[in-house]
Amino acid sequence: YDYDYDYAVEVGNYRPISLISTFFKVIEKVALSRLMNHLSEDDIITKHQHGFIKGWSTTTAVISLVEFVIDQLEAGNTTTSILLDFSKAFDCLDHTQLLKKLEGIGIRDVA
Repeated sequence: YDYDYDYAVEVGNYRPISLISTFFKVIEKVALSRLMNHLSEDDIITKHQHGFIKGWSTTTAVISLVEFVIDQLEAGNTTTSILLDFSKAFDCLDHTQLLKKLEGIGIRDVA
């Protein structure tokens, strides 16, 4: 086997190493599970939320929209859709206000 120096020094030829321990991955999954249960049981997340929900995606959002439009047209109603893309929206938030809102719905920084 001939050693290929160019291949060896190319960063893209290597898989990343996870720096998060298995213990913290488990803790993260438990915390996420508890958070999602709280948000769904207390009706904080609307049934129309498709992003960041396991099993939901932009595809399910489009399917829901199309089904709604068809239902409205069959009922003789006019429909209008406005589609927006808020890229980097989280970066624009006032995080102090966000933390206050989270505390207001029962999510605090204590375990």
